[in-house]
Amino acid sequence: WILVLLSLVTLYPLVYIFIAEKYRLHLPTDVVTLQHAARAIVLSTLFMVVIVAVVVPKILWDFAFALEQMKSVMTLLAWCHVDWARLGIACGARSLYSFSLTFFAVADWIVGNIAVQQRYWRYWAKQGTLGSCAACRASGMTATT
Repeated sequence: WILVLLSLVTLYPLVYIFIAEKYRLHLPTDVVTLQHAARAIVLSTLFMVVIVAVVVPKILWDFAFALEQMKSVMTLLAWCHVDWARLGIACGARSLYSFSLTFFAVADWIVGNIAVQQRYWRYWAKQGTLGSCAACRASGMTATT
């Protein structure tokens, strides 16, 4: 269970990259697509929280029973001057650092792409050329649609 939790926490930011690719957030998109992408991000975050809330009690439950059966491992750890609390804190700190590093990198990438899209659409809205191209007029699109 510990390996499952560590892999979930470490690989979870890849979900943001998948969502960004699925909704094509690296290309200029409309507001509805951005809302769908934001909804997918919120749902995936809630799913991750639920999974962690299920896995952590299982880890603690298994850990309580495993300590009784691991006398030789405990003797070795005592000989090496290793403390379970220190190992747990180090593992948690590393997982948190890895998650935050990748999460904020992906979030920065997504926000940066949205800002570029906003500038793109704002530029063309100021130009007012949406209704002036022949293809737009042929399809019935105007600057207001």
